[in-house]
Amino acid sequence: RRQRQLCIRDRYQRRVHGVDVFHRIENGWNKIAQKAIFLEDVIKSRFDKSYAIKSIYVKEKVGAIGSMISFLNWFWHTRLIRIIYMAISIICGLFSVLVLVGEVTQYRNSELNFFHYISKVTGGFLYIQVICLIPLIYICLT
Repeated sequence: RRQRQLCIRDRYQRRVHGVDVFHRIENGWNKIAQKAIFLEDVIKSRFDKSYAIKSIYVKEKVGAIGSMISFLNWFWHTRLIRIIYMAISIICGLFSVLVLVGEVTQYRNSELNFFHYISKVTGGFLYIQVICLIPLIYICLT
């Protein structure tokens, strides 16, 4: 009788765990679906003359401040975010080239080595360490 109670309790716990996992997966799926639908609405609103994102997930804002917030939201999602991503990608690309050229010309007295140039101009070891930290932080973060 005791083994049967343990078996029933085990089955119940597995079923509860399965239901919890199902609800977690369902909530994650719903969030992803909402983001996808919102991004579709942003794409549709890209060339809209009202300068507002028309979506089922964004409420219409009324009044002067509400229309300003709608415009800023539209401008952020359709125009500004692309410019920011482009600037970040160019900066990261330049850091990659800086690290690559620095590594290739590390043991040569070449003028291509950025760190060698900094040591000639400043004459200080501290400046080179600070300049070397920037690409190293970039490498660690990517």
